[in-house]
Amino acid sequence: MLRRRRSHVLLWSSPDVGGTPLGRVRVELDRRFRRLPHPQDAIDASWRAALESNGRLFDGSKFRLAALACADEGDGARLVLRLGMTGYKEYLGTNQAPREQRLRLAADGERLHGDAGAFLSNALGCETVLVTADGQIALLRRSSAVATHGGLFNGPSGHPEPSRARVEEEPDCAAAAEAAARLAVEELFDSVTQETHEETNVPRAALLPPRCIGCMAAADEHGCVGKPDLLFVTRTTLDAAAVRAAYEQGAAEGWESDRLAFFPADVRLGEGGVELTPVTCCALLEVRRDMGRYGEIRRDVMVLRAARGAAAPHPPRLLSTAPLMLPLATRHPSPAACCAG
Repeated sequence: MLRRRRSHVLLWSSPDVGGTPLGRVRVELDRRFRRLPHPQDAIDASWRAALESNGRLFDGSKFRLAALACADEGDGARLVLRLGMTGYKEYLGTNQAPREQRLRLAADGERLHGDAGAFLSNALGCETVLVTADGQIALLRRSSAVATHGGLFNGPSGHPEPSRARVEEEPDCAAAAEAAARLAVEELFDSVTQETHEETNVPRAALLPPRCIGCMAAADEHGCVGKPDLLFVTRTTLDAAAVRAAYEQGAAEGWESDRLAFFPADVRLGEGGVELTPVTCCALLEVRRDMGRYGEIRRDVMVLRAARGAAAPHPPRLLSTAPLMLPLATRHPSPAACCAG
């Protein structure tokens, strides 16, 4: 049995069977989508403290998700992402700041700019559900060396790296911006393949192209929407035994996990047992939904909700059938888009 840990908000769910391919995701890259500085930023102090406890950390550049659009446009795009630049240092100093400080940033953003996420990094992460050739889902237990969620299980995950895409800042001219946006989209997908290889040691040649199945954000008990993650599904031509053998040979980023476990694709989500990160919970729900097992998922969620005295959720759906810009943390999705853990 797998147990969900915190709540999350499903911002977008792929309408494509098997997930949305690279060619149907579009990026708009602009300086306007960067985080705004806050008068009382404590980012430098937070970073110094983080380095003292984990010397492996480094301030790499990240993409910041300012907004997304559910689309079915003439160019074939299903999902449009508005991205700016941020960094891991900003992420730890804002999204990972102490609760009181984080709530103040959100409140000030709403009050001053009409956007509760204006002062947050909202670095865009990624996670994939790795499915083996014999239908098993591979999950990694996060080690104590990672910055967050140590001891919880997740799929291969990380952040798309602008530096790998050779995008260090948002270009000013239209032609350069369009070219950078194409490179950014490619990195969003390739980063998932790279993270899977580096965390499991499964060769890239044994990984099929990932497909995007959704976009989620963590949410606290006050409904404050935080760090976003793109969700993917990646299939490998290796069976579970071969994946385990590759992992045990040593992965480049093997220090991030201390255990590899496998679960059947129809594993039930419920109380007790293995704890999942919020991102993993949402990703597995999306995979299960895509596999046509939503009825069983809904019963699982209803049992959890009933045990906690909450109403059962409606099936997840697109936030709108028409193009919709959704600034993170400025608009509360309908109950149909929320999955509480």
